[in-house]
Amino acid sequence: MQAAFQERAGVGSMGWPLFPGTCLLLCLLVRLAAATSDAEKTPDYWNEGARRRLKSALAFQPAAQRAKNIILFMGDGMGLSTMSAARIYKGQLAGGSGEENILAMEAFPHLALAKTYTIDRQVPDSAGTGTAYLCGVKANAKTLGLSGAAVYGKCRSTFGNEVDSVLHRARLEGKSVGIVTTTRVQHASPGAAYAHSASRSWYADADMPKEALRDGCKDIAYQLVHNTDINVILGGGRMYMTPKRTADPEYPEDPAQSGTRKDGLDLIAEWLNAKQGARYVWDKKGMDAVKDDSVSHLMGLFEPKDMKYELNRNTSTDPSIVEMTEKAIRILRRNPKGFFLFVEGGRIDHGHHSGRAKQALMEAVMLDQAVARAGELTSLSDTLTVVTADHSHVFTFGGNTLRGTSIFGLAPKKAKDKQAYTSILYGNGPGYSIRNGGRPAPSLRTAVEEEDPAFWNRQAAAAIDASFKLQPRVTEAKNLIIFLGDGFGVPSITATRILNGQQQGKLGPETPLALDSFPYVALSKTYSVDRLVPDSASTSTAYLCGVKGNYHTAGVSAAARLSQCNTTAGNEVVSVLERARKAGKAVGIVTTSRVQHASPSGAYAHVVDRNWYADVSMPEEARLQGCKDIAWQLVHNVDINVIMGGGRIYMTPAGTPDPEYPAYETENGIRGDGKNLINMWLEARLGARYVWNRTEMLAAAADPNVTYLMGLFEPMDMKYDLVRNTSLDPSLTEMTEAAITILSRNPKGFYLFVEGGRIDHGHHEGAAQKALTDGIAFDRAIDRAGALTDEADTLTVVTADHSHVFSFGGYALRGASIFGLAPSKAADNKSYTAILYGNGPGYPGAVRPDVNESTANEFDYVQQAAVPLKSESHGGEDVAILAKGPMAHLFHGVQEQTYVAHAMAYAACLEPYVDCHQRNSMSSATSGSRTTFLALILPTLLLPLFH
Repeated sequence: MQAAFQERAGVGSMGWPLFPGTCLLLCLLVRLAAATSDAEKTPDYWNEGARRRLKSALAFQPAAQRAKNIILFMGDGMGLSTMSAARIYKGQLAGGSGEENILAMEAFPHLALAKTYTIDRQVPDSAGTGTAYLCGVKANAKTLGLSGAAVYGKCRSTFGNEVDSVLHRARLEGKSVGIVTTTRVQHASPGAAYAHSASRSWYADADMPKEALRDGCKDIAYQLVHNTDINVILGGGRMYMTPKRTADPEYPEDPAQSGTRKDGLDLIAEWLNAKQGARYVWDKKGMDAVKDDSVSHLMGLFEPKDMKYELNRNTSTDPSIVEMTEKAIRILRRNPKGFFLFVEGGRIDHGHHSGRAKQALMEAVMLDQAVARAGELTSLSDTLTVVTADHSHVFTFGGNTLRGTSIFGLAPKKAKDKQAYTSILYGNGPGYSIRNGGRPAPSLRTAVEEEDPAFWNRQAAAAIDASFKLQPRVTEAKNLIIFLGDGFGVPSITATRILNGQQQGKLGPETPLALDSFPYVALSKTYSVDRLVPDSASTSTAYLCGVKGNYHTAGVSAAARLSQCNTTAGNEVVSVLERARKAGKAVGIVTTSRVQHASPSGAYAHVVDRNWYADVSMPEEARLQGCKDIAWQLVHNVDINVIMGGGRIYMTPAGTPDPEYPAYETENGIRGDGKNLINMWLEARLGARYVWNRTEMLAAAADPNVTYLMGLFEPMDMKYDLVRNTSLDPSLTEMTEAAITILSRNPKGFYLFVEGGRIDHGHHEGAAQKALTDGIAFDRAIDRAGALTDEADTLTVVTADHSHVFSFGGYALRGASIFGLAPSKAADNKSYTAILYGNGPGYPGAVRPDVNESTANEFDYVQQAAVPLKSESHGGEDVAILAKGPMAHLFHGVQEQTYVAHAMAYAACLEPYVDCHQRNSMSSATSGSRTTFLALILPTLLLPLFH
């Protein structure tokens, strides 16, 4: 979810104007990118783009004045995977390949992540979340405008538990207020702005039980007209406003579209009679005819229920969300005291619920167009604009899809069953074709304090206070640490948070991870030059070297071709790790995978095939052409102080017994060149030590004479954290601590890369418990690193290389095991787990098997998947970047993945940013002065050095 505060001179995170002419600009950029795709093969293309974004970040100044106007754009169900796919779809609609496109909302400079759980559910609905983001109080699922003390469906629990929305408070302050939605205006999301209802489904009195009516509760439509004086109401929902059998003006012959009210009230007439200067319209023509300066109140209800999907909209009778937003702003802004406007892209959610991704993504594209238009109609200096979502969906896109392929098209390879499959898949939904069923509901342990609105109000007040106290550290970073969770997308972070909390005996989602405390957040676009859905090699080139490459290549630009050795020379790109070493810093690599794996290899290797681990892994032609394997490059390319992880097998001659498994020939060394790379590394360095187990590692770290340490703890990848031999294999936390201990001996500082590599492997196996428990181990390492370093001189960045087609949904009850069952049965009358995969080895075959709670919670359990693959695929959506320490404020907004490397190099004043602002400005650290013009243009002048 993206929370964004538009500020100052109209410059966005990419360095382009934020709004005037945004639509035209976006289209031109997409066409330009499509026409100049060869430019992406050069490092200069990515370096120049990162330089522009750095320049924008350095020049950015927060606006501290009071907001006159507030606009909240809410994409119902518009999670990060939807946003990423919508970006691609929008770009493809404009004739581009897609990923290079920029949504209007992505130009917003500030970004945060929102935890969406309700008091009673890990996976929420739109009513409970509407109460949270509109009223500031978490509530129970399916209730509106009420605290958690109210019980779903119980009218009497309403009274005394009402909470007021920001819309209502704005009206009390004399501002004009409005609601725009593509759903019915009585729907859950807009309903939270004005209603107090124990059930989101009480649209009209006819939808309420007799007991609720008898106890004095009012339906949502009634409250729309009577609770708050709303100036503009635009959307669907006519049928709930008029007496039963009142003919609909648009569909007079269809009784199913007629009014439904049993109380005989005409709420439209009541609303009009109560307000001077009020108009009611039911079609686009009527809305267009309303002169903005002639009305103070406008109600437009354009369909009996929800409005039509954009792709099916009658453009002559139904206005678009863009047109409704513009009309609302033009009327509301006439109030000199300002306005509050809620705009919902509500049918994004409906498209996903129906399993129709094209409908959902077009609705998201239209919401983004409304965001752009609102920016043109308002001023950044007095209008706070926020874009967010209420929840996500089990919507994924993956399959290693080629770049330029239709977002709705097929993955490039067939599934295990030899059938084609689409890149877009849903974890659950109507697209499933098999039927059958069974399952008990888990119990809930609700925290009573959360039922009190004061609990949430105090929590939010503390968070706002902390935000005011947050000051950027404009100083040179002595140390750099990048934590890379391989495949650790936002759904994985959220699920890990829940599991971590539950392991501590808590409900789960409320318990923060260590990484949750990082103050600066951004999103990273992960595509490679040739793939919409990338791999870990091409992404490592981006976040470690600052240049995007091709799929399966590492440390080379996109001019290099997969498996073609002769395209390597001349296309090598240099990592931040290597730049740090040249600057005299100590450098290190820690990973739970093999140290020659794709992610760490981007720090030191230049290779056109990520699988060239050892010389025997390479084709003879490549060896004859002079290419070197990754293990060889690990030892020879960069003088790395600390190397820890797995990968012994690639370092020693064929037949060399493994020290841990000497009886197993499969674990012996495999090198065909007879080289013992471990010995070569040791002989070339003073103060160097090699270890292969935990005890030796701890001893080496404690020895102050050790300045180089290589620890290889398994023949290939290290074991998953829950099944590792704790006496022989160190944890990721222990390796991280040992690395920092040794690297800190260098007075010039250090650069450390730490990877939770097996998170990715757990997902590929479709075994979520393996992935998430390694996610917890990864977070523990982050926490320990924070305790061992000083935030005043250490920039720490946490990110992922890509996501996975991993999802969790099913409206799981809060407190239920994250690996457990959804609270209701599927359409085949069988149980299903909250966690599901879009594709992978968990495909159930011809008949979907039932699952029980104990089986689902087993460590090796493979969650069900929609499409059969031997290995579950990566996901294509954006991933998070979290940062703390010196210059961490550079991480903001939506960025290319290459920006990570550039921002880290800039923070530590490494090449090409040796004349960085924070090093040269004597006053910036104490006075927070603005960046000088010279400091802004220096990155431009020095940019060629980054090639």
